[in-house]
Amino acid sequence: MYQRRRFLIIFLLSIFQHKGSNAFVSLPPRSSHAQAHAPVSHVNPIIASVPTRTTDFASSTTFLQGATNHREERPKSSLPKRRLTPEQRKKEWNDRSLEYYATVRRLERSDQKNLEDDKEILQEAHLHYFALTKIRDHNFRHAEVIYRKNIEKKIQQREEEGECDHAALAVSTLLLALHLQRQGKDSETIKKTRSVFIRFFRIVGQDDVQTCACSAKVLQAYALFEMKRGFSRKSVELLKQAVAMDENLKPVLSWKQFRDIEAELKSRDGVRGASAAGGK
Repeated sequence: MYQRRRFLIIFLLSIFQHKGSNAFVSLPPRSSHAQAHAPVSHVNPIIASVPTRTTDFASSTTFLQGATNHREERPKSSLPKRRLTPEQRKKEWNDRSLEYYATVRRLERSDQKNLEDDKEILQEAHLHYFALTKIRDHNFRHAEVIYRKNIEKKIQQREEEGECDHAALAVSTLLLALHLQRQGKDSETIKKTRSVFIRFFRIVGQDDVQTCACSAKVLQAYALFEMKRGFSRKSVELLKQAVAMDENLKPVLSWKQFRDIEAELKSRDGVRGASAAGGK
């Protein structure tokens, strides 16, 4: 009797061990604990791809990287892409260049229509728009070289021909100065920016330029540059010269920062005058 019971127990245990690994496959999870131990068929495919053998590591790692970095692709448009002919691309480049250059020079719409017929203006527009594309591509050094070469070209023409297109020179100077100011506030960058302004200021003074809206814009930018560096008296003097070239800049003198500077300068001059009179 005892031997029969023992044999029956051993027999049942052997059956359980043989089928135990598959005994719970068909059972649905009843709790969070059961879900955590769910069979592979119920697990997220990314988790199920974790390798069970060392030989599967490379392929499964590639799959995981692709799955975690996956972005839902937008359905591609059934419309064919518009392919431009060389003539169309040239016209599009001309239009964008002229529009940008006209904006920089603050030209009226009536003047913009005649720009395309002027080869020199069109060349200037191409050059400045090309520099703009380099800035957008974060190729700042290349943009600086473009501006500087154009400035040198204008100065060389001035020396050889005795005439200077101050408006064109002013545009390149202003864009270069603003471009340099965006590069940083270190002493070297400030020094480079100031030298650009000073060079233009000397040319305008030597040529006795009386009226030029573009040159006035450069002097206005120069005034703001020096004001930020603490040279208040110099900034006001530069701004007044800019207003003399272009009366449309006169409202700038009413800006709060310049009104405060002038009030401070008057008080200083008053104190100096009183002390000088007392010393006598």
